Amino acid sequence: MWEELRDHPVYTEGHMKIKNVIMGIEEAYKKFEEDLFNNN
Repeated sequence: MWEELRDHPVYTEGHMKIKNVIMGIEEAYKKFEEDLFNNN
């Protein structure tokens, strides 16, 4: 995914910059929903 974003004309032509990258947990919503339903 990063290569597609980095090579997109919006970035290569200088219209935008990637300043901060925030990493997350892949498919975290599944764990959230599992915990939510198990606690009720």
